[in-house]
Amino acid sequence: MQRADVAVVGGGPAGLAAALRHAAEGAAVVLLERGPADRPRFGETLGAEVAGRLVDLGLDPTPFFAGAPRFVGVHSAWGGPELVASSTLLHPLGEGWHVDRPRFDAALLDAARARGVRVLHDVGRCQILPDSRGFRVECAEGAALVAPRVVDASGRGAPASAGLAGRQWISLDRQVALLAVVPDPGGEPVLQLEAVEAGYWYAAPLPAGRLAVVLVTDGDVLTAAGADRAERFQRLLAQAPLTRARIGGPVDAPIAAGRSDSGWLLPPDVAGFQAAGDAGLATDPLGGDGVARALVAPLDAAAAARRRAAFLGTRARYYLAEDRWPMAPFWARRRPLDPAGLPADPATVPLTLRPDARLRWQGEAPAAVEAWLPRAAVRAVELALQDEAPAHAALAAARAAAPVGDRRLLAGLQWLCGVGVVAAA
Repeated sequence: MQRADVAVVGGGPAGLAAALRHAAEGAAVVLLERGPADRPRFGETLGAEVAGRLVDLGLDPTPFFAGAPRFVGVHSAWGGPELVASSTLLHPLGEGWHVDRPRFDAALLDAARARGVRVLHDVGRCQILPDSRGFRVECAEGAALVAPRVVDASGRGAPASAGLAGRQWISLDRQVALLAVVPDPGGEPVLQLEAVEAGYWYAAPLPAGRLAVVLVTDGDVLTAAGADRAERFQRLLAQAPLTRARIGGPVDAPIAAGRSDSGWLLPPDVAGFQAAGDAGLATDPLGGDGVARALVAPLDAAAAARRRAAFLGTRARYYLAEDRWPMAPFWARRRPLDPAGLPADPATVPLTLRPDARLRWQGEAPAAVEAWLPRAAVRAVELALQDEAPAHAALAAARAAAPVGDRRLLAGLQWLCGVGVVAAA
């Protein structure tokens, strides 16, 4: 069995950045990537801060953006049917870039190899397991190694950590994304964003006269739109007039699919183990900072908790700004409203539910509950309250299923009472 000082699982920006940092410290690093180097990747529009993150890694940013169109602004139809323009010139760091992600990641890969990182591609799914020597990584295609330190950069859901006792992925939603790359008919090199009933679309220029077209929606919404991936993509594109106009014609290109859900791994770091990038904290692509965050070293537990709380607040503000489809499942699940239908913040809403209040589940939870509680917490509360039980028992069940903070869980339980799904005895 192979040995290393540090094993890194995942060959995206987070895994490559972690490998670069450890190699710079003199460690023998092996990086394992499940697929080929040129597989489709999401995250094409990068802010200007990415150049500084590359410098922090000891890299020259120039090759990473060669031939990439400048990111000069955003045209968005969010909260209304018309496109509204905003310029990146207002950003303190200025313009960013629309990059070819496989090419960007390949530049990181070359830098990692230049520092002595050993990279294994096409190893299939990997699993991180405890070992008397630290950790053991076993991959579907036969690769295996042991190391005293390991970095999980396997992406959303942290699938590589599933075999480690005590690790729990907290999924906040059921979001997915579909991607097509088409010829760019021309126009300004801007990111175009269009909210629709099923979710939202964005279109981003790529090098060599191409355009990335991405649909972000929920898995069940997507499934209801057609029998196969291409049919679903085309049917939902027909409901996005601004995106259709930007493409300039029908889409005749392969459709790639990927996870896009928000969530985090608990605990994100213990002795010898770190979760990096989306494996530690995955946020909504609407924020546009996934690659920038991936290039930063994993945070300690306290800082990670602050970042999670900040993300939840920002996410709610984004989605509260769009109110054209309040009852559509995608939007209801992301816009925290109080029982009267007014905007509410689970982090600051007054808590009035007594811990000893006797409660019982009595109805079907609406889609909007997911703006307050992860689905796992809702299921746990429903099971705990099949028979009458105190509020603190329901809270304990929710905490065990989805430990996102007692305040948020209690606010969500209180909301269920307010809308009549849970009855107080």
